[in-house]
Amino acid sequence: MNSKFSKTANRPRRETSPGIYPPSSIPLSSFDLSSLSSFDLSSLSLSFTFHLSLFTSSCNISYPLLVYTSINIYIRAKIWEMVKKIIVLLGVCLVAVGSWHCNKSDNDNSCTVVPPANEEQAILAYNAANNINGVKDETGLYYEILDPGTGGSPNLNSQIFIKYTGKLTNGTVFDSQNDPNRTGWRLATLIPGWQIAIPKLKKTGKIKMVVPSALAYGCRDNGNIPANSILYFEVELVDFY
Repeated sequence: MNSKFSKTANRPRRETSPGIYPPSSIPLSSFDLSSLSSFDLSSLSLSFTFHLSLFTSSCNISYPLLVYTSINIYIRAKIWEMVKKIIVLLGVCLVAVGSWHCNKSDNDNSCTVVPPANEEQAILAYNAANNINGVKDETGLYYEILDPGTGGSPNLNSQIFIKYTGKLTNGTVFDSQNDPNRTGWRLATLIPGWQIAIPKLKKTGKIKMVVPSALAYGCRDNGNIPANSILYFEVELVDFY
C-alpha cells in the first residue's frame, strides 16, 4: 500500500528523549528497589530527582516552580504554627495580668474602717471648739438644725437642690456650692451621713453636721479628702422633688 494513503502516515509521532521512557510506559523493572534497603542516600537522591523530573514533565510544571511552591507551603505552615503559639502565650499573659489586677484590687480594698464610737471624743472636741450644739444620732453622727424649714421632708429617692460647704476638722474647705441649680442629686447616691441628716430637714431648712469617717468616705482617700477623715458640713435644702 502506498504510504501516501496509509492511515498512520500523517499521525503525529510521540517524540521521546533517548533513554527516557514516557511516564505512562515506565517499566517497574527500571527501578532498583534493593538500593532502598541499603540506605544508599546518593542513589535515593538521584531516584527522587528522576521521579520529580518525570512528574513535572508529565504535568507541564516547571521544576523550579514546584520547588518554590513546596517551600512556600512549608514556610506558611511554620508561620501559622508560630502564630498559634504566640496567641496561646498572649492568652496566658492576659489571664496572669487579670489575676494580678484582681488580687491588687482586693488588697487595695482591704483597709480598715474606723468605727464611729472610736471617733466620738474627737467629734465632741471639734463641736466644743466650734460652738456646735450637736445632737447625737444613733449612728454616731452629730447634727444641729439651724432652721427646720417648712413643708415635707425628702427621702432617699428625692432629687435634692442644695447649698453647702464641706470642711476637714482642721478648717480646710474641700468643697462648696452656692448654686443649687448645679446640684440636683439623688439623695441615695450621696454619702451615708447625708442620707441620715438631710431627711431631718424640710424645704428651705438648714443644718450643721459632723460626720464620722465611716459615714463619709471611709478608709480610702477621696480627692483632697484623706482616708478616715471626720467631715463637717453646713447644708441648706433649697428644694427637692
